[in-house]
Amino acid sequence: MGKKNPTLRDVAKLAGVAVGTISNYLNNPDGVKEKNRERIENAIKVLHFTPNTMAQRLASGRTNTILLYILSEQEIGDSTWLHQLPLIQAINDRLHKTRYNLQIKIGQIGEEEYSLGYMEDCIQGRIIDGAAILSAWEVPKEMLKLFLREDFPYVLLENKSDFTNHACIQFDNEQMTVSMVDHLAELGHEKIAFVDVKSDQQHIRLRYRGYIKAITKYEFKLNKEYVRDGDFTIESGRRCAKELLALPKPPTAVICGNDNMAVGMIEEIQGSGYRVPEDISVMGVDNSIVSKAVVPNLTTMEMPLKKMGEVAIEELLAKISDPEHQIESTMFQCRRIDRKSTGKVCDSVFRR
Repeated sequence: MGKKNPTLRDVAKLAGVAVGTISNYLNNPDGVKEKNRERIENAIKVLHFTPNTMAQRLASGRTNTILLYILSEQEIGDSTWLHQLPLIQAINDRLHKTRYNLQIKIGQIGEEEYSLGYMEDCIQGRIIDGAAILSAWEVPKEMLKLFLREDFPYVLLENKSDFTNHACIQFDNEQMTVSMVDHLAELGHEKIAFVDVKSDQQHIRLRYRGYIKAITKYEFKLNKEYVRDGDFTIESGRRCAKELLALPKPPTAVICGNDNMAVGMIEEIQGSGYRVPEDISVMGVDNSIVSKAVVPNLTTMEMPLKKMGEVAIEELLAKISDPEHQIESTMFQCRRIDRKSTGKVCDSVFRR
């Protein structure tokens, strides 16, 4: 038979301390007196003790695991991954500085029963200590009720819920497009189009609402033909450009719901013999890698994804540490990245 692995009791006996002190040391070394810490560390070395992870969990009531639950469409698009990756990286990097591990699970929109069951198993099985829910769609109310009923630490990322006023960390998508129209209006544009996406995603609905709000504010003519439907892809941006150029009076500026569609818009406008930005200015959203690859480089809106991820995890860890901590909702503003795809309206062939 092989040699028996040393236990917490063995370490405690050699170190001359209580088993509870060993458990405290494994979960928070700095919380143990220095002389006891030295004894424990020496005993661990002598016995070649390796902590039993499950035993630690049972002893502390903590799993040292944070769940990032991503709610998305069945087939996640390239633009979605490009957008979410910096946020996921920021969460991972922040947790890397702690004792917590990151567990990632992807759930599908429309499978609320499965998502709820999975979350119940995680909470009741004490598999995780807290959950960050990343979703462009509304988070199911039953899941939020579960968190509240279990008094379980959670935070919503890039999401707003009408069910709760707390723990929503998001970007101001509505104000984003208001500021985009403001920028184009300052350049003299009045005929401003918007490439929308017919979707239940909160982001795009709020961006469209901001566009309508700003057009109304400036008392520009609200031309329904200036609102085209894309699907977040470069190809749909090309298609929408063809539709706009075919109008009796094409716009002099176009706001696209993301960078991919804006790149397709630029390529089709130029491929049709017109100039960007001299004839038509184009703006996108995301400040993704494609915005710097297209010619001219794309004027776009940048979201502070890294900051958002860091704040969300800081708040979640604070809630885990102190159940009385209240995670307040936070709204981040986006900033415009000026490049070469926007300009004054004066030279446009579509000005009149």
